[in-house]
Amino acid sequence: MAWAEQELLEDVPHRQVVFTIPKRLRIFFRYDRKLLGELAACAWRALRLYFDVSFDGAEVTPGAVGFLQTSGELLNFHPHVHILVTDGGFRPDGSFYHLPGFNSRHLERLLRAEILRTLVDKGLIGEETVRNLLTWRHSGFSIHGAVRVKDRQGAARLGRYMIRCPLALKRLSWNEETAQVGYTARPTRRVGPGPTAALAGGERTGELTHSHGSPTPAGFQYRFTPSKPETLGMDILDGPQSVIFETDSLCSGGSHASPRIGPSGARRSTWRCFHYCRL
Repeated sequence: MAWAEQELLEDVPHRQVVFTIPKRLRIFFRYDRKLLGELAACAWRALRLYFDVSFDGAEVTPGAVGFLQTSGELLNFHPHVHILVTDGGFRPDGSFYHLPGFNSRHLERLLRAEILRTLVDKGLIGEETVRNLLTWRHSGFSIHGAVRVKDRQGAARLGRYMIRCPLALKRLSWNEETAQVGYTARPTRRVGPGPTAALAGGERTGELTHSHGSPTPAGFQYRFTPSKPETLGMDILDGPQSVIFETDSLCSGGSHASPRIGPSGARRSTWRCFHYCRL
């Protein structure tokens, strides 16, 4: 995000907006990854329409950077979009107008309309499915926009958080009894410690050591070779090859995993990132 902080982001308040969709619809995005781009486009269209309504049709344009992620809290497949958006918009003369409040329910309805229209147009769902979804008390669509920062520096920090690797090293564990790699969700204030899920195809392959022979902090190596790549919920595999995570505190990304893909050790991104708009 260093380039974005210097060249892209304006020194105005920004907000993180997270767009999620119902579990019932996620299967379409799981098996047709081209639809992930449509998901990002739907989120952006809904956000632009929300700004148009909020400013009563005035010529006010927000700036936004979008990040598409595919993993949930327990690395399950969970496609969702993070958008770092200015908390207001720019007039043609360059002046900045602050957004008059933020209503997540209104934006949620706009997102629902865009997603359902897109899936109907592509023949993936029919009018009966749409009518059924519209009767749900809780739609399954969700908008979270409570995180707001005041300036460019805060926006850059928020952007770095949004593009982090989805797998945190400190949440990996090894169960000696079952010989399985576990991954623990973050604790919450309401529930307390999060649940732990066994990662399919995971194994601990050895203990890492410093050059002088002593163990590294949290120094273990894990290999994942799932028969179905999508079971990890991360877009890092094209086939049943191995992914190695080394839980060495010196790896790039700080407390997050630094993967090595396949025998060559070549690195690939563990998230999808779309910088699709800066107006």
